[in-house]
Amino acid sequence: MRKLLLSLILPLTCFAQGYQNYFTGNATNSTAVPTNAKCFMGGGTMPGGAVNWILNKANGGDVVVLCTAFNNYSYLYNTGVTVNSVETIIPTSAEAGTSQYIIDKINNAELLILGEGNAWDFITYFRNTPVEDAINNHINVKSAPVAGIGAGMSVLGSVYYTGQYGHITSADALNNPLHTNMTVSFTDFLLPYGQYSMLYTESSFNSPDRRGRLVAVMAKLWGTLGLKIPAYGCNENTAMCIEPSGTVKVYGANPATDFAYFVTHNCHGSMAPPITFDVPFTWSANFGHKPLYVVKVPGTSNGANYFTMGDDDNNSGCTFEFWSVENGQLDVTSAPSGLCSGIVLGNSDISVKEIKAVPNPFNDFVEINNADGAVVSFYDITGKKLLESRESKINTSALASGLYIVHIAHKGNVTVKKMVKQ
Repeated sequence: MRKLLLSLILPLTCFAQGYQNYFTGNATNSTAVPTNAKCFMGGGTMPGGAVNWILNKANGGDVVVLCTAFNNYSYLYNTGVTVNSVETIIPTSAEAGTSQYIIDKINNAELLILGEGNAWDFITYFRNTPVEDAINNHINVKSAPVAGIGAGMSVLGSVYYTGQYGHITSADALNNPLHTNMTVSFTDFLLPYGQYSMLYTESSFNSPDRRGRLVAVMAKLWGTLGLKIPAYGCNENTAMCIEPSGTVKVYGANPATDFAYFVTHNCHGSMAPPITFDVPFTWSANFGHKPLYVVKVPGTSNGANYFTMGDDDNNSGCTFEFWSVENGQLDVTSAPSGLCSGIVLGNSDISVKEIKAVPNPFNDFVEINNADGAVVSFYDITGKKLLESRESKINTSALASGLYIVHIAHKGNVTVKKMVKQ
């Protein structure tokens, strides 16, 4: 029988340290070796099959849950899957981002879960902090499993909706993708796919209907920044469990309502929709644009339905759709399967690893190596372009100190860098 050690730390004690925590299990740190995997859960009730799937990836080790809502995930210790411990950590002030206790817990975890709460709270507490570095190290260096639930799923996209100024409905987003509430950031927080591959994620996809917002984000990124970035959408009570091979198994309680979506730009070519402030946009074959291509997967209790990124012929239980927009109205029609088989969807134009931007951090100049004639653009974290240059040595003296997203467009490819000016 497992030894059970339960400790509840009183809020009064932990608020002074910037966090509240709940611990269940064995206090001795596990030395288990985890298995790399990712699982996105849309919120609501977590499918039991998906919970067991991701817990098994910890291989009996320690589970740490970071969440911005006052939830206690200690019940994960008693699912029937053996883990060494489960600890829930809830930030309560900015001190959480520099807490050595939280950093050590993440570094020692075999499984990290970003739980429910509010996306902007995750960003406020952890962006550009040592805790952010520990999370990225867990994912990209340690190659340990990670899961996101609700808001935790949303921020696990390297491209994500921040909600900084409040939420926006799908209808408002389609009618004005440049709305002030359409706050989208990219490659400036968590990087679960590495620096050179980007994906947008939307949780609670059906409550309310967020398909329009997702399409508007993709249109905004392509139409204003030239970035063709694919997306995941996941309904509440639904989970997408992703193997390193790219196979995505979908779990849910009801296949009639619990769906996951993979949304990408049509692989047979298109052009970006024109984006204008306060004007409904159009992204439709009737106006010379290829519609978005969508893989729709119903969730089942055992995860029997799946799809494989880049290989539409390798799937089970999926249907395929075209999503288009005319004058701010979303239209969904059926699509054939196998349309994009063998094509790496969306990411093929965002990765040229040999291109370098140095130094980082930088001061008054940045040099671009191995990209003669490239167009280099500097954006702040809100997506506002502040500088563009075709020089190999760029004068950055006019930029203020802070974080920048740097796009290097070269020979049809775009490399994205996260850089800091001192």
